[in-house]
Amino acid sequence: MKDECAAAVEEALGRSLRAGESKQIEDSVNLAMRLLAEKDPEAWAATSPYDRLQQAATAAAQAMTAEVRLKQQRVKLQIQAHDRIENAINDGIDKLPEKAKAGSMLRVVSQVLAFDAKGKGMTSVETWAHAIQNESLGRLMPLWESTKGFMHLFQDRQGINDLVKELYGEDSGNAAAKGGAEAWRKVTDELRDRANAAGMDIGKLDEWRFPQSHSQARVAQAGLEKWTEDTLPKLDRKKYIRSDGQRMSDNEVRDFLRYAYDSIITDGQNKVEPGKGRPGYGLTANRQSGHRQIFFKDADSYTSYQGDYGDRSLWPTLTGHIRSISRDIALNEILGPNAEQTFRYFNDRTLLDELRQDPTKDSRIRAQAAFNEALYDYVAGKRAVVNQKIADMGQAFRNFETAAKLGKVVITALGDEAGMAATAYANKVPWSAAFAREFKYLNPANAEDRAVAAHAGLGINGIIGGLNRFGYEDLQLGGGEGKAAGVRGFTAKLANGVMHASGAEALWDARRRALGSILMSAVGKLTREVPNFEDINSQDHGILASKGVTPADWETWKLAQPEDWGANARSVITPKSISAIPDEQLSHLGDPAAVRRHASTMLLGHILEETGMGVMDTGARERAGMFLGTQAGTVSGELTRAALLFKSFSFSMMQKHWARAGMMETGMDRAQYVARLMVAGTIMGAVANQLRTSLLARTRRTSSSRSSGGNRSSGAVVWASTEIFCTRKRPATTLL
Repeated sequence: MKDECAAAVEEALGRSLRAGESKQIEDSVNLAMRLLAEKDPEAWAATSPYDRLQQAATAAAQAMTAEVRLKQQRVKLQIQAHDRIENAINDGIDKLPEKAKAGSMLRVVSQVLAFDAKGKGMTSVETWAHAIQNESLGRLMPLWESTKGFMHLFQDRQGINDLVKELYGEDSGNAAAKGGAEAWRKVTDELRDRANAAGMDIGKLDEWRFPQSHSQARVAQAGLEKWTEDTLPKLDRKKYIRSDGQRMSDNEVRDFLRYAYDSIITDGQNKVEPGKGRPGYGLTANRQSGHRQIFFKDADSYTSYQGDYGDRSLWPTLTGHIRSISRDIALNEILGPNAEQTFRYFNDRTLLDELRQDPTKDSRIRAQAAFNEALYDYVAGKRAVVNQKIADMGQAFRNFETAAKLGKVVITALGDEAGMAATAYANKVPWSAAFAREFKYLNPANAEDRAVAAHAGLGINGIIGGLNRFGYEDLQLGGGEGKAAGVRGFTAKLANGVMHASGAEALWDARRRALGSILMSAVGKLTREVPNFEDINSQDHGILASKGVTPADWETWKLAQPEDWGANARSVITPKSISAIPDEQLSHLGDPAAVRRHASTMLLGHILEETGMGVMDTGARERAGMFLGTQAGTVSGELTRAALLFKSFSFSMMQKHWARAGMMETGMDRAQYVARLMVAGTIMGAVANQLRTSLLARTRRTSSSRSSGGNRSSGAVVWASTEIFCTRKRPATTLL
């Protein structure tokens, strides 16, 4: 900044400029000039230099004012979050038994982060994020319908191309793709508004269509010159404007691309100031706020670039964005804009309190505190991969094992009815009703009923390629580059295909929908029968009484118009029915949009926690417990994950159901809960074992008769061989 300009600014401020403030103001004015020039380059170019400076200075001043307001908003939200968590933790600690084990107070702190079947009165960040994610993905069903391909293994290429065209504002002539694009825009806009209301700062770009995917390895292998020359013709040059309103020259754009190239090949390390750590690990409210740098001119240019330099296909890219922003919204809404600092404050303070109360249990108490820190990393998405190649090899092996050994898991999954029965009892709903609805959702003729449930956020794990019961959040998450990543991608499709073809995905999703619909109907019925949530009790109404439902949530649920989903579910309350409540009916509770969001997320969070109990999923708490002290991408870490591959389900069952049994208020309740687990599990397990034994014997007889001569069928031989291969227990191969 020139001396005379600095003097004018100091006179306007009434004080001297602080160190670095002059540069900050100058950068803000220059940025404002470029942004104003982009809106109407011709009009901006015709404006005098003085007027440009005046307009840019005004825009920069408005931006600075908005930044001050944002800081004030964040302080307010942080104070509110601190008080809310303080009250929740104190209440949880007060409910502990008089002679609670060492580390129990720290476990209460961990309940803010991840679902704990022993928890009472608070909703975790993990549950909150899961609810936001599933509600959003449920509303994106039109997008999924426009892109799904054969057996969920491949995406429909034409559908993808048409969807990209629609997202770029081009008419594809495909009504399904148009509907999918409209759903995407609406959902992402609402998520952006919700994120900003939680203290984040995500600007709106008219040209933002969806996240971009750049492969660090592909770009690095191409080199700067080739990547630049390949990318330059694909750019929308209208977006690369100088501050005077003129378009950048080819050489100027190449200079810009050099910086973008450096950012891609270093995976953002070029933006890190040495000694200050990686961006995004500080204030959580600053996530998702990065400026878009590469603008493609049309859909064909984007598609061509992705084919050469992309990291993931479109569907995983879109679902990955929904997961990421849902997680960050949850962190900000539960823990405040500075989520990590909030968590560490309560964890460190409780650690000190416990050490003072029982210093003889030092190691146990510190172990629980360390577990909490690891759990935060899981929940906040801070788990780094040490060596991507080793991680790809390990995941490829686990995918192969899943495909090879779980071909008949649909039979052994019959034992899940034990969890369904126990969870139904804990929620005071009839297991028979949920069991009957399973068949309804498994019936191929009831596709419309399944779609209705999926739109409500129920049973969509199979759609997004999730196998949480085995500790997989998403089989389609991208890895590195080269042979290891290629094998990982192939085996992921193989594992996903086996789970889909076996019917296991359909069965698990049908159970989630069945139990979820019964629970949503139960909530709808209770809100008509019970005036206030304070009147809800565990003896009559089950686990709902221990959830952190607020009076405002209950009143909002009462105002929602129930949906009729047929037999056993005629009073269903869904996020859609909550969003349809008029503003005037909610204004006395606060901001109607905020009230609807909270009530909708609380409802779906409760339902997803319970369906995750009935149809066992492995959550962040279970993964942190199994893999504590290990890191992905290390030999020891991948060996640990391989050894525990098929143990996560049993580990989760023990962690969740025994914890819930222990929290039951009376001995009779505990006995009945455990009895349902054991009796239903024993009966269904025996049925599953008998079916499995009979099928294996039949397979061996078929294989023997086919190989003894006569009218052979090569297809039958392949089928029989595959069945035997997928059933036998074999020693580990040398793939890892």
